[in-house]
Amino acid sequence: EIGDDEDLHEAVKSMYTSSFQLYNFVDNLLEYTKISSNDYTTEPYFLHYVIAEKIKMFSNIADSKNILLQNAVDENLILYSHQILLSIILHNLLDNAIKNTSSGHILFAVDAKDDKICIKISDTGKGMSNEMVAFYNALLAQKTEKPKMTRIGMGFQMISELLTLMDATMEIKSHLGLGTEIQSRFENHKS
Repeated sequence: EIGDDEDLHEAVKSMYTSSFQLYNFVDNLLEYTKISSNDYTTEPYFLHYVIAEKIKMFSNIADSKNILLQNAVDENLILYSHQILLSIILHNLLDNAIKNTSSGHILFAVDAKDDKICIKISDTGKGMSNEMVAFYNALLAQKTEKPKMTRIGMGFQMISELLTLMDATMEIKSHLGLGTEIQSRFENHKS
């Protein structure tokens, strides 16, 4: 029957997505573990290409959900922050945006002024309530005690710790039904 084929197709797609997310979570965890035993020296790199790599990694899942991934970051913008740390953060943020978006778009953009960088990831997903936005922003600003793992995900815990290592800040702006924008701010200078 036609319904059985559609059910099978959805089940296979769901298994693929779950295994892909598990693989990437483990990969992130391994990178994070490597970093925690290393020093935090940085090499200059082009942000556009780091984002392009993440977009390529998620393109199949985005296509299956009818999501357009856009990289509006200047190809010549050089960053001096820790590339692996930022890559893990971007990976987790893109993964969350895809999970919460369907038939829409996700855009990477940057505001750069002097030695300050603001990376913006915006989506047209389901968005968050004002209470959830306030809760996560308070956690990110370290104005409230971090709850047990059951309340917030491991990915969020990792992002929060990596932001601290990078001396960076993050803010969430969101409206239910309209989407979310995540802004990550940090210094970008040779040191």
